[in-house]
Amino acid sequence: MKYNQLGASDLNVSEICLGTMTYGHQNTIEDAHEQLDYAVTQGINFLDAAEMYPVPPRGETQGKTEAYIGEWLKKQQRDKLIINFFNLSELEELAITNSLTNYNHFIDC
Repeated sequence: MKYNQLGASDLNVSEICLGTMTYGHQNTIEDAHEQLDYAVTQGINFLDAAEMYPVPPRGETQGKTEAYIGEWLKKQQRDKLIINFFNLSELEELAITNSLTNYNHFIDC
């Protein structure tokens, strides 16, 4: 696995990031843990998570991605992993800051 230094930090991030947007909708907790375990054995240390996952967002599945990852993290060396997390309020602020004319399109992308 190739790694890149993250800015001026001492963090080295794998070039491949594991997306988790299907956890809780298309994937069971067992599927998610199997995928996470495999990713780590392959050298991936970078996970993508978001407050709105799983996609498509639904009330009955909201938060499941975080719950699946959280359960898995209990058995991991947390200091070896980098988790990218954003929430919709951050995207909204970015959209306003960048004067996007169609915020809903931005969210749909």
